Amino acid sequence: MQQLRQRIDPFAAWIAAALLGVTALSATAVYQTTRPAVMGFLWPNVVGPIVARGSNSECVALVDGAVKVPTGQCVAPAGGFAAGPDLTILGAAMLAVVLGFIVVGALLLLETLDARETQAFFYAVVPFMALTGALLALGQGASRLPNGPLDLLPFPFNLGLVTSVIYLSTVLLAVVAIAVGVFLERHGYVPSFHQFAASVGAVALGVALILLTALALGTDAGSLSLGSLVGMVFVLAVTTVLAAAVWAGLARSMPDVVTGIGAMGLVVFWAFLLNGVATVVALDWSGLFGVEAIGFTPNFVGQIVVALTEALLPTALGTAWPYLLVQLGIGIVVAASFEESEVTTTTPALLLLTAVVAFGLVTGVQVLVAMTFGL
Repeated sequence: MQQLRQRIDPFAAWIAAALLGVTALSATAVYQTTRPAVMGFLWPNVVGPIVARGSNSECVALVDGAVKVPTGQCVAPAGGFAAGPDLTILGAAMLAVVLGFIVVGALLLLETLDARETQAFFYAVVPFMALTGALLALGQGASRLPNGPLDLLPFPFNLGLVTSVIYLSTVLLAVVAIAVGVFLERHGYVPSFHQFAASVGAVALGVALILLTALALGTDAGSLSLGSLVGMVFVLAVTTVLAAAVWAGLARSMPDVVTGIGAMGLVVFWAFLLNGVATVVALDWSGLFGVEAIGFTPNFVGQIVVALTEALLPTALGTAWPYLLVQLGIGIVVAASFEESEVTTTTPALLLLTAVVAFGLVTGVQVLVAMTFGL
């Protein structure tokens, strides 16, 4: 087994398996004999619900290779397949398997990197976390259009704004960008793989911001003003100052918290504090920046915090300010739970840290973008 492992690159085998799977699925989906069976499973469980979300429809049908929106009950026409906008249990399980396969690819990719490069992996995926949050906000705003995302992007590109597709595509894009970056670095085409991958993520984020601007200025689904842009700068500035202050303060009073995780801890604090600051500003202070109504609803934890603040605490500063303290506490716990030596030598620990940071940063960016673009 060890000799076989040395002769076959596991990540290359993963890429081959992915290409083989996509090719086989595509071939069976278009081949006349197997098409009915394949699409009879894929359309009601996975593809149909994604298309329904993308077209903002309660029902979509596939008839002779064409997508149609039936009237009345969502019943499959003769020779066709119908689906509603909600994933079935089988569909959700299939997407979970696909996401798990992508995560396995990330694990194998990390094994091809030197231990000293795993921190670079962590920094390389940060732009993709921001991209995920921006795309979630974009999909949230596009869903308000008369035909949903179809009014913003043509089919099938609009399917990229469906929540489940956003998570799958951004994770896959990050893995592919890092893999390509590693190849280019080892052949002398780029100075470092993480700079290349981060650049790919930054460019994709720029495209998302362009689409957000088009959505806010060209439709009634959102709004963009000088005041909301000032609000965005305010949130980013306060988050950065707080993260630096917390880092410096802990380095003096509780050095074990920050010295254990190294410089990655600063990213941890910034991610969770962005979530906290953006949520507080969106709920209580958005009016200061001319954003009167953004229809923002905090997550489950935020709703509990707001309810408890209204019932038990002073509300002179608003009802969401304790949520910032909650996020700060989460950041400290996360930073104290990881050792730099463990993260740089243990692949699961690095992926776990990345996933935890993504939880805070994705939500924070989504809230910040939704406030800025009036979504």
